[in-house]
Amino acid sequence: PLRRVPWSPTFGLQRIDGPPCLHPRCVPFRPLLVLALVAPQSAQPRNVLRRFRQVSRAQVELRESVLELSAESAELVEQVIAGLNEACTSVKGTISGLQRQIRDPSEAELWISRGNALLQVTQQWYPGMTEVEAPDYSRLGDDGLPLSMTVELNPKKHFKENAKLCFKQASKITKAIEKCTPLLKAQEEELQRWKAELTKVEGLRQKIDAAAMRKLYEELCEQRYIRRPKPKKVEIKVEESKEMKWKRKYGKDVDRFLSPSGLEVLAGRSASANERVSFELTLKDALWFHTANGIPGSHVTIRAPASEVSEQDLEFAAAIAAWHSKAKDKLWAPVMYCNGHQLRKPARRRTGQVQVSGNYRQLDVRPALPEESPELSKSVCRVKS
Repeated sequence: PLRRVPWSPTFGLQRIDGPPCLHPRCVPFRPLLVLALVAPQSAQPRNVLRRFRQVSRAQVELRESVLELSAESAELVEQVIAGLNEACTSVKGTISGLQRQIRDPSEAELWISRGNALLQVTQQWYPGMTEVEAPDYSRLGDDGLPLSMTVELNPKKHFKENAKLCFKQASKITKAIEKCTPLLKAQEEELQRWKAELTKVEGLRQKIDAAAMRKLYEELCEQRYIRRPKPKKVEIKVEESKEMKWKRKYGKDVDRFLSPSGLEVLAGRSASANERVSFELTLKDALWFHTANGIPGSHVTIRAPASEVSEQDLEFAAAIAAWHSKAKDKLWAPVMYCNGHQLRKPARRRTGQVQVSGNYRQLDVRPALPEESPELSKSVCRVKS
C-alpha cells in the first residue's frame, strides 16, 4: 500500500519507496521507485496524465540505458578474462625460455677446470687431435698428485685455443645466470599477479567495479595482451573537380579541350594514350588529326560527328595537334586530318602507330594552345591523296 504524500507544485508527481517488482526483467533493478500520482485541485486530469506518461517514458529509457550498460560491462569482463588468460600463457612461455637459458653453475666450473687442464698439457699437439689426457689440479689423489681428465678438442685448434673456447663457454654460462635470474624472478611475480587478477575477476562477475575493470583493460592493451578494436575509417567525401572527372573518364595522359563551338577535343600525350585516342575515343564519323610529312606528334580527335564541326573547330583542333608535336617551335606546321573509319592498325607495329587508308586533308596552322592563342590565324586547306 502506498502512503499519501503532499502535492509537488513542480510536476504534480512524487517518487516514494515501494515494494519490489517481481517481473523477470525488473529483478536486477530492485527495489524500484514507484510513482505516486497526486493531482492538485486546480490541475486538469489531461495535464496530469501527460506528465505521468513523460515520467514513465523517462523510466523506460533509464531502464534500457542500464541494460545497455550491463551488456557493455559483461563484454568488457569477457575481454579482460581473455586478456588475463593470454597474459598467463605468454608469461609462462617466457619463464620456460628463461629457465632453459639458466644452466647449472657447476657446469661453468667444469669448463674452467677443462681450460686450466689444457694449459698444463705437455704433450705435443698435431692437427686432427680430438681428445687429450690433461692433469686436473682441482681434484687431487691420495698421493697429492692431480688426477687426469679427458678433454675433447677441436681438431683444427691448438691446446691454448681450445682452452680459450672452454673459458668462453664458462663465461657464457655465468653471464646467462647473472642476467636471466632477476628476469625469471620478475616474470614469476608477474605470473602470480595475473593469476590473482584472473581469480578476482572470475569471482566478481556479478559485482563489477567499472573503473577498476577499465583500468585493468587499458593495462592489458598497453602490454598487447588485448588487441584494441580498430577505429572505423571515416570516409571524407571530397567533391571531385571537373578536371579529375575528365582524367578518370579519358585517362591521365589524355588532355581535354573545348572548341569554340563547345565540342570536346582530346589529345594524347604518350604512345599508350595515342593508341586509346585513335582506336577507342575516336568515333567512326569523327575527325582525327596528326602532323603531316612524317613529323612525330600526338593523336587528336574531336568527339563529335564531322557534320557538326565548324571551320573554327577544325583550326582549333589542328593547332592543338601542331602544338603537341615536334613542330611546336615552328611558325607554321602541316596537320592532316581524316575520318575515324579510315584508321587502321598496321602489321608488326609499335604502340601508337596508325595507318590511314584513303584520302585525307591537310591544314597549315600555327602551333598553339587555346590559352596561348585564343584567336587562331586563318589556315590554308589542301586536299591530298
